[in-house]
Amino acid sequence: MYLFHSSLQVVADYGNTDQMRLTELMLKNGAFFQKLIDVFDDCENRKDIDGLHMMFNIVKEIISVNNYQILEIILGDQLFMKIFGCLEYDPDVPQSKDHRTSLRKNVVFVEDIPIKNPLVLSKIHQTYRIDFLKDVVLTDVLDVATSAFLDSVINANKATVLTLLKDDIQESFARLRSPSTSDESRNNLVFPLHEASIIFLRLWSFCNSWSNVWKWLF
Repeated sequence: MYLFHSSLQVVADYGNTDQMRLTELMLKNGAFFQKLIDVFDDCENRKDIDGLHMMFNIVKEIISVNNYQILEIILGDQLFMKIFGCLEYDPDVPQSKDHRTSLRKNVVFVEDIPIKNPLVLSKIHQTYRIDFLKDVVLTDVLDVATSAFLDSVINANKATVLTLLKDDIQESFARLRSPSTSDESRNNLVFPLHEASIIFLRLWSFCNSWSNVWKWLF
C-alpha cells in the first residue's frame, strides 16, 4: 500500500507535466484504479477533508493526461460513480458538490425504443458522462487541451452511434426489398425497422444540438 500511495503522490506532484510517465504508471498496474477508489472510500468514511481534496486533484490530473484508454476505464460502469464522487471535493470550492445524487436523479436511462446493440448503448452512456464531466463537474477548471480532447471523444462517439444505426437501417431495408425474403421474414422486419428508423432520424435531426438527444434517451 505504501508503494501505491507513492504512486498517488507522483500523480499529484507531476500533474500533466509528465503525461507519458503518468500514463505508463496507471496502465501497467491493473489494480491502480480500484486501489484509487479504495483510498477515496477510506478518506470519505473517515471524513478526511485534506485527503478528499487530494483525491480531487489526483482525479483531475488523471483526466488531464488525455488518454482514451484511461478515460474509458474511469468512466466505465464499475468506476464512474466513485470518480464523480472524488470530484465533489474541489479544494477551491467551500461547499462540496453532490454530483452523485445529480447523476442518480437525472440520468435515468429510459429507452422509448429498445436499442439492442451494446456498443451503441456503451457509447451513449460514455458520451453523457463525458458531457456531464466537461460541462458541469469541471467546467471551470479544465485546460484547453483537455477540453478539446473530451470534445473529440464526444464527436467520435456521436459518429459511431449514427453510423451503427444507419448501417442497421440500410441492412434491414435491403432485406425488405430482396425478392428472396419470404413474406414471414418481411413481416418480421417491419417493426424493428420502424424502431431503428425512428432512433436514427431523431439522432440525425438533433445532431447539431446533442443535448436534445439526452433529453430523449435519458
